[in-house]
Amino acid sequence: MKKVLITGSAGFIGGHLMSYILENNLAEVYGIDVLEGTNIFTHEPIPDIDTIFHLAGQTSVGASIENPFFDATMNIMGTIQLLKLYPEAKIIFAGSVASKDIKSPYGLSKKTAGDYIKLLAKDWTICNFPNVYGKGSKGVIDTWLNAKEIVVNGWGVQTRTFVNVLDICKALIKAVDWDKAEYDLGSDIETPIKDIAEAISKKTGKPLNYVNEKKGEILNSLVFNTTPNWIPEIKIEEYINEKK
Repeated sequence: MKKVLITGSAGFIGGHLMSYILENNLAEVYGIDVLEGTNIFTHEPIPDIDTIFHLAGQTSVGASIENPFFDATMNIMGTIQLLKLYPEAKIIFAGSVASKDIKSPYGLSKKTAGDYIKLLAKDWTICNFPNVYGKGSKGVIDTWLNAKEIVVNGWGVQTRTFVNVLDICKALIKAVDWDKAEYDLGSDIETPIKDIAEAISKKTGKPLNYVNEKKGEILNSLVFNTTPNWIPEIKIEEYINEKK
């Protein structure tokens, strides 16, 4: 890994990965992100890119249901365009566990994008993410920590596997050397959403408000760690207790 491109470099995971690579002087790194006025469809190829972390895409289940055309354009066509621009680079793709039990256009588009990578990329690794939390996240943990009220969809009966974004960054760097395969970046832990909501409420004193579930969301998700040499280290309870 000498010259790296990150798609979605100004996003939650992409921003953390960009900082991690620069802070540890791991490679020369470039970014593409619509938030910074660049995108895959109008991007001019950068010479000699050897590794691509493909993190860009439409990530909302709800938005994919409301506008599946946009979801497919960003997640499927964006991936195909990237493969066209960089046919020799190793692609490390941010997959999703939503692609394993498809309940929404988002899950389908992530699976389809991964299938295109397997078919067309010269070298690739697919990393299926669980629920990723950490500074800058829009997921439930950080949303609840920053909100005035803890609104719990589905009455808190769902379960999820959570991994901190800093652990995910370490996994992505290790993935550069992994064999061509699909890996799940889980923690082997299935955490009830209700437990997290109650823990944050207890720490912050914020009220709990239970409402109906969102359309298209899966009920339970347990993601195992199938990687060869990575183990997540940051615990949810430690993260919650450290937040001010």
